[in-house]
Amino acid sequence: MTLELRNVTVRTRGTISPVSLKNLDIRIEKRDRVALLAPPNSGLDLLVDVICGRDAPESGRVIRGSSISWPIPNKSFFHKHQTFVANARFIARLYEVDQNTFISRVLEMAELAEIAEERVDHCPAKAASRFAFALGACLPFDIYLFTSTNVGEKEDREKYGEIIAGMGARSGLLIATSSGKAAQSYCEKAFVLDPAGAVYYDDIDEAIEHLQRISKRAEEAAEEELLPAEEDRVFDDF
Repeated sequence: MTLELRNVTVRTRGTISPVSLKNLDIRIEKRDRVALLAPPNSGLDLLVDVICGRDAPESGRVIRGSSISWPIPNKSFFHKHQTFVANARFIARLYEVDQNTFISRVLEMAELAEIAEERVDHCPAKAASRFAFALGACLPFDIYLFTSTNVGEKEDREKYGEIIAGMGARSGLLIATSSGKAAQSYCEKAFVLDPAGAVYYDDIDEAIEHLQRISKRAEEAAEEELLPAEEDRVFDDF
């Protein structure tokens, strides 16, 4: 059971500065712990949308032979005027799992028992972060996709880090990030999204070095674009 991208191209549409990723060949097995690494603003979010089925690729094929989560801890789909319990019940119905068991597990993992019946938009953002994590973590996916591993408050990180590690022991982990540190904590290998395509590494440290090189080049290119052209500069030292 795998997730496979064959010669996939994604790109932004209708933007002043288009972003594209081309000729991506990626294969992820059910029990893999893999990072997708790319510099900031280089199109990683576009690829995540394609992997989850939220959007279609410009070209190429996406073959989903395994169940895959939505991007955790995304919370854009919350009904913010509804309670935590009502949101969890909606997800339970959508994925056809036992409502009582699922809601109980989510509230316990997210430590929300005292505010379970409060509206989401009336509660702290960190509570919503823990809830978003627990919603995905308490469902039985073959591959869990993370776009951030920072959950809740700083003091919560160890607890949720252990939960993520446990998920990776029984299922696949796919961590899409621009942070080498986040990937290094959980992943054994990585695909670096380079202008030439997806470069595979079975050594996470080597992948992070590649990410750092292309991130530096991207930063330098962005700085050069901000500089005025030679003929447009004003010189007042003559």
